[in-house]
Amino acid sequence: MSSKLFNTRMEEDVKIRSYYGKFIFNSHFLVFLMIAAGVLLYTLLGLRETLSPSLYIDTLCALLMAAVLLPKYRTLLKEADMLFLPPYEKKMAAYFKRADIYSLSLGLAVPAAASVAVLILLSIGHDLTSILLFFLLAVLLYFNAFNIRRLSVNTDYTKWAVTSALILLNFISLMLVLVNPFFMIAGLFFYYIYRNYEKKFI
Repeated sequence: MSSKLFNTRMEEDVKIRSYYGKFIFNSHFLVFLMIAAGVLLYTLLGLRETLSPSLYIDTLCALLMAAVLLPKYRTLLKEADMLFLPPYEKKMAAYFKRADIYSLSLGLAVPAAASVAVLILLSIGHDLTSILLFFLLAVLLYFNAFNIRRLSVNTDYTKWAVTSALILLNFISLMLVLVNPFFMIAGLFFYYIYRNYEKKFI
């Protein structure tokens, strides 16, 4: 029952996104995006040849990734479900599991696009190990942000408070890795502390 319900809701959501998406991402706008992406890529590659390693570049990369590692949580539930679904709550595990996967997939495009720009900038003054550790931590922070968003839905925490805390946590953790790869341990420590905090208080 839960799988059928989710499939129905997901199909409805996809249709709505497709309907409005065709007005936003029309052929003219897609051409503009392709040109803009090409110009941005060309500019970044040019900067890579001229810029020297700098704390400002590292700060920009960490801040950019911290801002995009914020997946949304979409249950696809409706107001009427509060009346009709409570009796089936124990059988809804499969529904929410699939909702988690769907929500995570919806938020991948922006971090993936930002990662290309960040990768080019990080190649200025950082070796392959540092870059790999940076993106490994970014992946962990992405899933951590999703769990916190999901757990904070029915709490008194405001959306802006949660978002601000996540950006700050992401920025500090990613910046530590760029300062020194060994500080990956400190980044994971912050990650662990926040994970325990969310389980106890959210």
